[in-house]
Amino acid sequence: MKIYELKYRGRIIPCYITFKKVKNINLRIHSNQKVKISAPLRSEFQLIVDFIESKKVWIHNKITKFEQMINVNPKVL
Repeated sequence: MKIYELKYRGRIIPCYITFKKVKNINLRIHSNQKVKISAPLRSEFQLIVDFIESKKVWIHNKITKFEQMINVNPKVL
């Protein structure tokens, strides 16, 4: 597993990258605000970084949404 630190709007968001036997790069954000990426075994790291950077606005929005849900209803987790 590798970790890439995404920097956006003054925030550092750790992205956990796992190489697996999959065809596509998969991005998941869990309710605990952990960002996990699954990538094909032979993927170049820079390709994955470019993918993460292209999704940084979406990642930030989803994490912000989870934070708002937790502030409104702490039992969400």
